[in-house]
Parts: sequence; structure tokens; C-alpha cells
Amino acid sequence: MTTDQPCIDLELSGGIATVVINNPRRRNCFTPEMFDQLFEAAQKIADDPTIRVAVLRGAGDKAFSAGMDIDSMSVTEEYLENFRSGEKRMNRATEAVAALEIPVIAGLRGACMGGGVQVAVAADFRLAADDLNFAVPAITLGVMYPLPPIEQLVRMAGPAAVKKLMIEGGTFDAANALALGFVEEVTPAASFDQRLNEMAATIAGHPPIVAQSYKKIIDNIADGKNIANEPIRQAVEQSGVLAEMIGPVAKARKAARANRE
Repeated sequence: MTTDQPCIDLELSGGIATVVINNPRRRNCFTPEMFDQLFEAAQKIADDPTIRVAVLRGAGDKAFSAGMDIDSMSVTEEYLENFRSGEKRMNRATEAVAALEIPVIAGLRGACMGGGVQVAVAADFRLAADDLNFAVPAITLGVMYPLPPIEQLVRMAGPAAVKKLMIEGGTFDAANALALGFVEEVTPAASFDQRLNEMAATIAGHPPIVAQSYKKIIDNIADGKNIANEPIRQAVEQSGVLAEMIGPVAKARKAARANRE
């Protein structure tokens, strides 16, 4: 879908859901309405059993998202209330993305700042182009950043790296973001689209129930849960993961026996 209005575009094809932050004139800043649209897109993805992987990306090549579009809020005596409302809508949207059972990739080009970082860390992993500018400038504005993305950033990169990001308030290039653990892979900007498509296609080609089970198990471990004592182990077995894994092996063994005979 193409429109001159800021919006979230959702494209579904071949088991891949591509969510595009579409506000290139404002470096893909989010309006409050766009956070509502992101929430709705996440709901649609969650309800579609044919989708195996989701990709988050910005329109154009200048930005993933430069954060919340403060200029879209009325600068009146109700400004603070508007800001808080926008933050609540942002939290609801990113929580819906983080709650998706399928793997989620955030493809980061250009500016990824403020609210854009909150959206990016709701994904399972982040592919960055080498033109990335990664920042959370909340402290320079004298405001507090929402707690959910701070928690996720610490989970990803550790407290020291997040303190540097949040308290120094500077901008990190792709190499530094990778070294500190804020992104998992960096690729040249010229081949960014190709690499992002490759990642999505590879994941979409795997058995979905296995990929989703790995995601659930790893998230539980990261949250400090004892997997051995969790019902998740039984849920994984009952979900048919073992059948999907053992089935191809059994077929291969049968074929090998036939060849020997």
C-alpha cells in the first residue's frame, strides 16, 4: 500500500509478514495513530496461522524510525496528557509485537532513535545496515524513557552498555551498536535489502512449530525460568515438535535401508 499519509503498511506473502513504518518525510517518526496501526498489524499477524516470520522495517533508506513524532501532538495545556497517551499507545503496540509467537526481525537502516529503538528491541533480532545511527536521546530532552524497552535492552546488552546508551545520550554507529550488543548483525547498506530478505526466507523455510518452540524456550531461559521444572517442556513435546524432527529422520533411515537392500 502506498499513501502520502503517515501509516503502518502490512504486506503478507509467502509466509512472511512485512511491517513497514511509512512516514519517510519525518524519518519514519511514529504518530500516535501509527502506534495503533502497529498494534492492529501485530494482531493480524498473530491471527494468521500461515505467517512464519515477521519483518519490521522503515520506508526508504534514511531511517528505521527516528522515534515519536512529538510535533504531531497538540502543543497546548493538554500537551503532557497527549504525550502520556502516545506513550501508552506505543507500549501497547510494542508489547503486541514482543508477544508474537513467530520470530520477528527488525531491519535497521539509518536513524533508529527513541521510540524507534523501543520498536526494534521488541523484535527477536536486529539486522543493521552499516549506516545505522542508534540512540535514545530521552535524557537530553529531560524525559524518562519507558521501562519495558529499558528492561529488554538490559536483557540484550547488559547494564553497563545500557547505562552508556541512556545516561550519556549519544549516538552509536553500526559497529559500536554491534560491539555493545544492541544489534546482532551488520551488513553493507548496498546489500541490506538482500540480506534482510534472505534472513526472512530462511526462517520461513524452517518448520514453524520448531522455530516458535525455540523462541519460547530461549525467552523463558532469558527470564530466569528453570525449563526442567516448567510445563513448557511438556508443551513442546505435545505440540508435535518431536514428530516433526523425528519424521524426516525416520524417512531418511528407511531410504538408506532400501538402498542397502
